[in-house]
Amino acid sequence: MNCKQMNYLSRESNIELLRIVSMILVLIVHASFKALGSPSKEFLLSNPSSTFLRCLTESISIVCVNSFVLISGWFGIRPQISRLLELLFQVAFFGLLVQYYFLIFEIPLPGRVGSYWNTLLFSGELWFVRAYIILWIFSPLLNAFVENSDKSQLKGFLVLFYVVQTLIAHKVEYFSQGYSPLSFMGLYLLSRYLRKYPSKMTSYSLFSYLLIYIFSVILITMVAIFAIYTQILKMDTIYAYSSPLVIVSSLAFFLFFSKLSFTSRVVNWVSLSAFSIYLIHCNPLVFKPIYLTRIRDWYSLDLWTFLYHVVLLFFLIAIVSIAFDKIRIFLWKLSCKLIIKYGLVR
Repeated sequence: MNCKQMNYLSRESNIELLRIVSMILVLIVHASFKALGSPSKEFLLSNPSSTFLRCLTESISIVCVNSFVLISGWFGIRPQISRLLELLFQVAFFGLLVQYYFLIFEIPLPGRVGSYWNTLLFSGELWFVRAYIILWIFSPLLNAFVENSDKSQLKGFLVLFYVVQTLIAHKVEYFSQGYSPLSFMGLYLLSRYLRKYPSKMTSYSLFSYLLIYIFSVILITMVAIFAIYTQILKMDTIYAYSSPLVIVSSLAFFLFFSKLSFTSRVVNWVSLSAFSIYLIHCNPLVFKPIYLTRIRDWYSLDLWTFLYHVVLLFFLIAIVSIAFDKIRIFLWKLSCKLIIKYGLVR
């Protein structure tokens, strides 16, 4: 059983920084339309500047999930049982942590303990974990497909996949507008293709990718405002992870970070625990009752007071999550050593 952590501290930090930024963007995207709802036509007409800022915020942050999956495709998933067990251990650790917090401070749980764990593992906001585990299971087949296909075959498959996804992703359950393992597989293969077959698409300058990302963000924002005014498109279609504009924006965002080159032990150290930010704030005992509710309450305040409270909340979530994840890492390493020492796994 290989329980050793990858040598993150000596790795180049560009993609590790992207992991951290992506988790911050997850906090932001959940504080935007998820907490406040998408603006109505009446709100647009009475508050055009506020509508623009809300749509702009959503457009900036919606790349968060796709970026995380593109990272996996860029490096390729090398499935090891120990890595899967560590992910499950991390989910269970933070699930217990939040549950015990409620018990210690005598906060009543909304329902039975069994109901809490059923919601945590099989429904609710931790959908990413379930979708990623399915991607992990299929990764050997996806890797074999990439390795045994030539450039034209893989390119043809990707074109067909994204044409089909674009046409029907908002109509069928198994695409779920990008909230699905199937969409993750498409992103994974796209990133593997770009890494294996460098082309003009991956050879632009860092500044060019930044401009493409900014242009995409502005375009998505304008489309969203037009849709609100005309009511011809739903916001969950425009801001779906499977939306072509969102995929282009995510790809430009990812390639921008891929062009950076620097090493930071601090960035790598934080990156190792970045996923814990998602696990803490998306816990079913935290997400709707605390996270979304607090943001909705603060939205009635003036803009700068609202931003102060939200940024402080982000900071506290990040600090608490990373601090406890370092404990989780220590316990995982200790468990591995004990398992190996006593010969339970060879």
